Amino acid sequence: MLQCPRVRSRGGALEGLMRPVDVCRLACNLNSVMARDERRVRWLAAAGALLALADVAAGAFGAHALKSWLPADRLGAFDTAVRYQGLHALALFACAWVLQSWPSRISFAAGVCFAIGTLLFCGSLYALALLGEPRFGAITPFGGIAFLAGWTLLAVASLKSRKATSPTS
Repeated sequence: MLQCPRVRSRGGALEGLMRPVDVCRLACNLNSVMARDERRVRWLAAAGALLALADVAAGAFGAHALKSWLPADRLGAFDTAVRYQGLHALALFACAWVLQSWPSRISFAAGVCFAIGTLLFCGSLYALALLGEPRFGAITPFGGIAFLAGWTLLAVASLKSRKATSPTS
């Protein structure tokens, strides 16, 4: 039986051993936390893969179809969106790795910031380039702020890391 002190009684003595029910609750809680983290790791990796897929498709579309159709300034905005989307697709993989190596909510929050930043920053630049509507440029800085928040959170998650525990060790 696991020898773990539970609660101090009024007299100051330890009450004794953990009951098997408490051990089961602790194991179930640990399993649910590990399952949650595994789902989050998979979500970050899948989001990174899908963004990278879309990045390659957008890059090919821009290089072949848009080269003769868009003016140079709008093509430059499209190219910037493609570059930042590819970079932050890889950043999502980094968040998945940090979350798996050193579980914390901070690394998942960094990934969410990268996903939101990609949607706002790259999405507004794609719209600006393809539609030629300058109002979409007003959204771009919010995506940049989300990127900055994501990189800051990823650095914090890496610095405040704790070693992942495995059920076999």
